[in-house]
Amino acid sequence: MVPGVDVSNATLSYEINPHSSGSVAQNAAFNLTTGAKTFTITGVDGVAKTTTSKHRSL
Repeated sequence: MVPGVDVSNATLSYEINPHSSGSVAQNAAFNLTTGAKTFTITGVDGVAKTTTSKHRSL
């Protein structure tokens, strides 16, 4: 993260298959000052994959 940039109300944007679903809504607000966030993407086959956001200070 760039010093001085307010990341307390960052938004999440991602692209997935239109028939898949995500546990976090598009453009949802994230407070990245409180640490990494975990979310799940479920594919059209019903298989769920969980991932954690990664961010670091510059």
